[in-house]
Amino acid sequence: MSEGFEFLRKHLALPFPSDHVIVRTFVGKRYRRSRQSESVTLRMVASLELFSADAQHPVVARAIAGAMVVMALGCCRFAQFQRSGTFLPSTNVEDGTAGFYVATCLKDKDPSFVYSTHWFFPCTGVSGNSDWSTAWRDSVASCPAAISGYFMLRDFSSPGDDPLHRSAIFCDTPLLDNTRANVTFRAVLRAACGLSEEDAGRFGTSSFRHFLPNIARASFEPATVKAELGRWAGSIVKTISPSDPYAHVVEGRAASLVEMPHRYGSASGPAVICKMISRQVRTCVAVLHDHPIDTLPLLGGWGLFGDGREVDETLLL
Repeated sequence: MSEGFEFLRKHLALPFPSDHVIVRTFVGKRYRRSRQSESVTLRMVASLELFSADAQHPVVARAIAGAMVVMALGCCRFAQFQRSGTFLPSTNVEDGTAGFYVATCLKDKDPSFVYSTHWFFPCTGVSGNSDWSTAWRDSVASCPAAISGYFMLRDFSSPGDDPLHRSAIFCDTPLLDNTRANVTFRAVLRAACGLSEEDAGRFGTSSFRHFLPNIARASFEPATVKAELGRWAGSIVKTISPSDPYAHVVEGRAASLVEMPHRYGSASGPAVICKMISRQVRTCVAVLHDHPIDTLPLLGGWGLFGDGREVDETLLL
């Protein structure tokens, strides 16, 4: 704001004293929108992976935990997550997506809609575990409505709407209500990560897509990487032209799904994005190698990624 006063004084000769005490209160300050929810941390993501992979926990809670990890490692918005389908693993080395799942987000829920975007998440997470997505993938693949309607997280029913209840079962409808999703995610965070109810309230549906961009910021990645990871709506992924829809069989049911064509060179959009994601995951793995999960701070801990350099946490998402 002080810069605006200075512009008016210099160019329009308006008598705004830029050194006045009232004007100077704005100097050095920048507007920052208050956070609706904080970013999940490395300890949370790693704990969610282990929780989802542990068959001793209720299957509904495990599947929800797996979905939360997918959003974190795919930099995915909840709304994007709930209008996506086709989480097929890629083994194609040529297009740079080997070791990743490919998901398709449609602008609407019609599988024949011609415009789509693709997003990617690794098969192996920050804990080095590759079993964390099993319960989640099974929950979606067994739902006819998910296959035809495009969404990645099912609603559930249980006593007291508790996703951790042993009798909780999934419904064949998407979990769409943001408030209900927040309550559900916080319950799983408390169980999987040991958060208090008060601390769990600091996290919500938007907490997960901030994780990898914050890893990139804390590890001093180039600005282009930070922007690309955190800006899916305008990222290079949107420039990828989808292939024509064709039939896939998922759990014995045919569905017309859009799959990313494996016809891109090593410098393609998918390869670039997957390399960026892989680099952030490797950074997390390196930190966990030196700091076991139970020694990491539940909240914060971004300074561990700075390689000895001071991390300005006010710049984190």
